[in-house]
Amino acid sequence: MKQRQRLVLLLAAWVLFFGRQILAEQEITFEILGRFDYPGGSNTFVSGINDRGDVVGSFVNEVLNRSEGFVRFADGTFSDPIVNPAGRSTYPSGINNNGTICGSYTLADGATFRGFLLSGSTFTNFDFGTPNTYIRRVNDAGNFCGTTLDQAFVSIDGALIMFAVANRTTDVWGINNLNQVVGGAARLATEYSFRRDADGSIDWPIKAPGFQNTDMFDIDDKGRMVGFVVDPDTNTQGFLLRPGLRFAFFSYPGASITEFIGINNHGYICGTFYDAHGSHGFVVRVRGGD
Repeated sequence: MKQRQRLVLLLAAWVLFFGRQILAEQEITFEILGRFDYPGGSNTFVSGINDRGDVVGSFVNEVLNRSEGFVRFADGTFSDPIVNPAGRSTYPSGINNNGTICGSYTLADGATFRGFLLSGSTFTNFDFGTPNTYIRRVNDAGNFCGTTLDQAFVSIDGALIMFAVANRTTDVWGINNLNQVVGGAARLATEYSFRRDADGSIDWPIKAPGFQNTDMFDIDDKGRMVGFVVDPDTNTQGFLLRPGLRFAFFSYPGASITEFIGINNHGYICGTFYDAHGSHGFVVRVRGGD
């Protein structure tokens, strides 16, 4: 009898503990705050968000047959098109809390990429002597990250550090104010994500269970990371990854593809979704969790 009572108590404790864990995971929801397209443009692509809620991205100018950048401010208004005078197409990819924008542009050939920082109306262009240079994100200290042909880099206090993960083609996308960066390392058709800490240590591979690819695009100062996953049937959805490898997934209603691209320190996530009419931007807010 006593043995049976102990078994019942153990079972009750198990249900109480793990039941609470399951409920905790179910607390995460994503509140859709709005979708948008750049006025007069087509195929809006979103790439970064700051703590004010300002979003950067790019769109296709079909008249001039090129891509141009934009800022969608927190109040829902848009900037004039952002065009790097040194190139053909312009692709902003990040904006910090000081309003500095980073990104990449193509040369006249439309195929060779160079990086840039934009402060006010002043462009500072970067060429690291490789076939292509992409600057992905800039933090509040002005440190930035990006990718060349097959290596990732971070620029910290003016020092450029190149690195690759597990001898794979490495692409870095996000940097926070702790100088942690995130990205992906790929071989053939499989890509897993990584996080590199400021001391150079790398956490890899980070992968969502049950998915073929896990692509990481940004990290906030709380260590929350966002990106998208692809399952074996090529279905794509956005994810939020909280410390402790806790994933939460999101698909924009009616979309064929959903990508989370940026996250700020207030839990606002920007992304891009695709439907029969092309690509569109959106913003959601994380509700619940920690």
